[in-house]
Amino acid sequence: MLRNSGNLLRMVVSGGYFLFHNRTYAQRTINTMQIRCLFMFAAALMLNCGYFVDKMALFPTRDDTIVDPSLAREIVVPTKDKKNICCLYLENPDNKKVALYFHGNAENIYQSQHVLKRIFDDGVNVFGVDYRGSAKSTGSPSEKGIYKDGEAAVKYVKEHLSYSGENIIIIGRSIGTAVACNTARKSDVGKLILITPISNAYECARAHGLGVLSIIAVNKYDNLSKMKNIHCRLQVIGAADDEVLPIFMSHEVASSYGTGAEIRTVDNVTHNTILNAERTYEYLRDFINK
Repeated sequence: MLRNSGNLLRMVVSGGYFLFHNRTYAQRTINTMQIRCLFMFAAALMLNCGYFVDKMALFPTRDDTIVDPSLAREIVVPTKDKKNICCLYLENPDNKKVALYFHGNAENIYQSQHVLKRIFDDGVNVFGVDYRGSAKSTGSPSEKGIYKDGEAAVKYVKEHLSYSGENIIIIGRSIGTAVACNTARKSDVGKLILITPISNAYECARAHGLGVLSIIAVNKYDNLSKMKNIHCRLQVIGAADDEVLPIFMSHEVASSYGTGAEIRTVDNVTHNTILNAERTYEYLRDFINK
């Protein structure tokens, strides 16, 4: 971020120089205040852009925190920075594989129990991970923070639930794909599945018409740059009519991984309806069982 903040500052300096030296003397006097404002804006971005992007990108909810005891048991996972992350574990002793599920935005893992059950019904163990500041988990959400949550979760299933890396499948959905990618690039896992992935926050901001303001999101939630360090098998599932993270992002993520990525598109679904489609779970099941 500092590198891009430096680029931003250079842009502001160049713009200020142009404004100042291409005006008459009277106009230069007026433009002095404008240039000062530009420098103040650049400084604010350099210091606070990450904070503001996180505030715009992460919407934790503490609603609906009831777990179905016949379906899952709650497990509290501690993180390196002493936060407690609530997770749901659906166990099938007859299967050696476990799917770590990182949910999307504006929901928590308790509200995702129907998704966990649908994956579990295909035979695999499921470990649903919440994020700090969401539901019963402590702390406040940030990009760096939710990455720590993902790292703590995969460490827990290895050390306390005794799953080997090759039997761990990481599934990320929407903003959860950023957590999934970061976890996969730092851990020994067998497979990675990304459902309606974000390419990066910059492209997301541009796709939603933020124009020049998109620059404040540079380097945030950047799945494209993470792909080069991911060495497990990859499947990407996109929604053909995705209005939140357009389908081109799914293709960009798959392309950034290189050859060997499996790309699937679910037709006639949007960002928020893809998990209601049977085709989505067919793709998941086929890839998990390969």
